[in-house]
Amino acid sequence: MLPKAHRLKERRAFRWVYQRGKSRAYPCFVLYQRPSGLPLHRVGFSVSKKQGNAVERNRLKRRFREACRLMPEAFSRGTDYVFIIRSAAKTADFGQLQRQLRLALAQNAPVKRQK
Repeated sequence: MLPKAHRLKERRAFRWVYQRGKSRAYPCFVLYQRPSGLPLHRVGFSVSKKQGNAVERNRLKRRFREACRLMPEAFSRGTDYVFIIRSAAKTADFGQLQRQLRLALAQNAPVKRQK
């Protein structure tokens, strides 16, 4: 389970990332990210009611949460992430989810300036 400090829970935090962040779509999710200025990364998950009942939506969020927990090194410090989970995630196995997450986080990593 992700530590509480690494979770986005409040509606205003989600809205802040949606409105001012950058987004990119992948088969299983849409990733929004925005620099936060905090010394750690925070992650939030959103699943539409179109994806099924509460049991199915919570299962999807648990799978994504676990995939994120297993790869903390892939996240950039000082960034907030919101994953909007798509219907393709229902049929994807856990390995596919992890590969897509790694790819998304590598592509969206901030460019570090050289001195």
